[in-house]
Order: sequence, then C-alpha cells, then structure tokens
Amino acid sequence: MRRAGRRHVLRGPDRHPFQKGRVAIIGDAAHGLPPTLGQGAGLTLMNARALNAALARSASVEDALPMWEQTVRFISDKTQRWSLRYDFFTRQWPTALWFLRPPIIWAFRTVPALNRRMRIADQGMRLTPLGLPISHG
Repeated sequence: MRRAGRRHVLRGPDRHPFQKGRVAIIGDAAHGLPPTLGQGAGLTLMNARALNAALARSASVEDALPMWEQTVRFISDKTQRWSLRYDFFTRQWPTALWFLRPPIIWAFRTVPALNRRMRIADQGMRLTPLGLPISHG
C-alpha cells in the first residue's frame, strides 16, 4: 500500500517577541522558514551578528535586547513572508494554473526588484543602524 506524502501548511510571521528580560531567541525558534529560499541560516547569522552589535553598544543586556529586536524584526518578518510566498509558488501551485508557474518563478529569480525583496536577509546588517561601525570614542 502506497502512502501519500504529508503537506504541512506553514504560517506567516508570529508576533511573539524574540526577547524578554535577559533572554533572546534566534534561528528557527524565532522565525521558522520553509527551506525553499535557503535563507534560514543566513537570517539566523545576521540576527546573531546584530545581537552582538547591540550588546556591544549597550550598557546592559536588558537595554540591548529590545533595541536589537526592534532593529532586526522587519528583516526577519519580510524574509519569512517572502519564503512562504516562494514556497507556495514552488510546492503548492494549483494544477490548473501550472502554465503560469515557470514565468513567475523566472521573474522571482531575474527581476532585480523582486529578487532584492525576496532576499532581504542577504542585505542584512546594511539595512540596520547596527550595520554601522561601532564607535570606540
């Protein structure tokens, strides 16, 4: 007997905080992504680097964490939304519209404006105030 594969529906960005008190979560615990964009590890590293920069600029962990989350949250949320969109186009596309799938995927890959939006995590620290060099004076 052949068993059908399972499909799990992934949700959009949750609004749970990435931090509370002296604790922060990063990676899939904060922003689980479908693997279709290949952005999960990069987003995790960018968030960790931003956390390091926030800690270096702040007097305390309690001051650094809210500022860090406010700075990186939009990148995490946008990456998650684009990853879910791309996952839909690559894995959940309706059979009746199959003929539209190749040009849409081609556009995601080749239209610079779409590709930049889709890969916002690649731009990472340059999009945040934390991407600026730390002042030592």
